[in-house]
Amino acid sequence: MLGQDAWRLLEEFGELVKEKYCIRPLDSPPVSWCSWYPYRLSVDEKRVLENAGIGAERLKSLGLKNIQIDLGWEKDYLPSSYEENEQFPHGLKWLSERLEELGFNLGVWKAPFTISEFDQVAVQHSEWLLGDEKEKPAPYWTWFWKPYGKVYALDLTHPEAQNYLREKVASLAKKGVKYFKFDFTNGPCNTRLRNRHDPRIVAGGGVEAVRLGLE
Repeated sequence: MLGQDAWRLLEEFGELVKEKYCIRPLDSPPVSWCSWYPYRLSVDEKRVLENAGIGAERLKSLGLKNIQIDLGWEKDYLPSSYEENEQFPHGLKWLSERLEELGFNLGVWKAPFTISEFDQVAVQHSEWLLGDEKEKPAPYWTWFWKPYGKVYALDLTHPEAQNYLREKVASLAKKGVKYFKFDFTNGPCNTRLRNRHDPRIVAGGGVEAVRLGLE
């Protein structure tokens, strides 16, 4: 693709992506409620259901369909955790069923390629994490919400890391999660993190692993 018309090139690129991944155009843009802006880490299942109830009464005519819980539902608030914390004592499966009764899909926030230093993946499977020319694994920034600490990028060229990601995303789908807000996905593309399992691959199969996990 060559040219000076940026919009035309973007449209052409979009068509190529749609064709390659068999993406079906949406009938209308998804309308979602997000917990992050009113609650940050204080979100809990009671607040989610209260807002969903109001949404069912007042916002369905505007197309509200997804109730998305942002960072705050994960065990220990770790961005790489896939387990619920005590603020969601009934679990995501139960919550998805309550939301379905109101006519909504459950959505969750995830940073699928970001691994906290406190996560068991970092402790037990450091070979799944990207490194730089000096060390592997190599942290590439500091998490700015509790429990803070260093964060690593998942090495998506490693087959076991891909399997891990696929299984974790699938576990959320089994709990009834139908909408995902993926955040901080740029880690594997960090130009400093070139020490990877398979150096022939630029950034790995992260998108494919997530797709397979959702099937």
